[in-house]
Amino acid sequence: MTNRIIWLDGARAVLMLLGVLLHGANVFAEPNHWLVQNDSSHPAFNALVWIIHSFRMPAFFVIGGFFCAYAYQRFPVSRFLRIRLAKIGIPLLATALTFNLLQDMFLSLVVEDETDLASYFTDGRIGIFFAEGLWQSHLWFLTFLIVYHLFYAASAPAMQWLSLRHAARRIFTPSRQWLFANPYLLALLCLVPPALAKLFPVLWDDFFGLFTAYQLLFYVPFFCFGVAAYFWRSLLDSFCRFRAIDLPLLTAAMLIAFHQPLETGTPLDDVIHVYAYGLSAWLMARLVFVACRLAASTGRVVGYLSDASFSVYLFHHLLIVVGGWLVAQVEFPILLEFLALTTAVSAIALGLHHYLVLRHPLLRFLFNGRLLRPRAEPRPVLTAP
Repeated sequence: MTNRIIWLDGARAVLMLLGVLLHGANVFAEPNHWLVQNDSSHPAFNALVWIIHSFRMPAFFVIGGFFCAYAYQRFPVSRFLRIRLAKIGIPLLATALTFNLLQDMFLSLVVEDETDLASYFTDGRIGIFFAEGLWQSHLWFLTFLIVYHLFYAASAPAMQWLSLRHAARRIFTPSRQWLFANPYLLALLCLVPPALAKLFPVLWDDFFGLFTAYQLLFYVPFFCFGVAAYFWRSLLDSFCRFRAIDLPLLTAAMLIAFHQPLETGTPLDDVIHVYAYGLSAWLMARLVFVACRLAASTGRVVGYLSDASFSVYLFHHLLIVVGGWLVAQVEFPILLEFLALTTAVSAIALGLHHYLVLRHPLLRFLFNGRLLRPRAEPRPVLTAP
């Protein structure tokens, strides 16, 4: 199965670009612990942050699982790992050592005003940057993808040897796929990580500031659903059928999940809260997929946006931090400040992609993960004897 679903590229671009709105809204949310904070704030930005955060990464990991299986089927294992890890790991490291390092320096030297440039490298701050995982910043999900890809490459041969796909084919029959694509049942999977964490508190232990086992487990169902959707496209088709009842139930689930349960609440309260959060994630992912499917354009347009959105996401976080600090120095209506910040950051990041990344093979390798290919030798000109 080699057909690539173009609208999934578009969905990935939308989810990437929503990150600009998410981090821009963080600047204007009511006092929190984000990197920079505007003097003016409004609870509407808290709601915007929560809504985008609730579904963006779950939907992204569904797409990540789909394209992981897609690439694995196209290439031998060694080439699969080389291509996919380069696509994910090279931009992660390149951004960490450039934009994210500059961001940490800006926060230390300008925003926090704790040290000077020389002291930054001698007083241990740069050590904290690397030791506590601050270097990955907004790109933590790429670290997750690397772990998932390595696990998939290691487990796929065993699954094939055990003929699990043949067994799954008997399970995922057309008459049953609606059941396995039902968001209301898929949301039950989100209860598994908290239950395991109750039994094994070690799942909360931090791994060099990169992630916890609990965090990895939480997104596994979304990634695995994406893998299954690659092999059984009717599963994806069934998932992308938004029904009228979904909208009111989505609203109710988001209202429940938005409010944190009381510390004095019962275990049932915790279960309802986790289920509501998972349900809102699955239903919002369905809504985004349906919208992108209906709005699918030509492969060329979607391909450019998907390519550009990755670079925009890599670059935007530093720009949001610097721009948010600058905006905090002036007094304008809060909505105007938010629109100016997100528009300017998007335009600058897109310009960096279009005029630098696309035009320089080395930058395209570093910030898009496209492997450098040797330049082809020119063919000799044949002349008549």
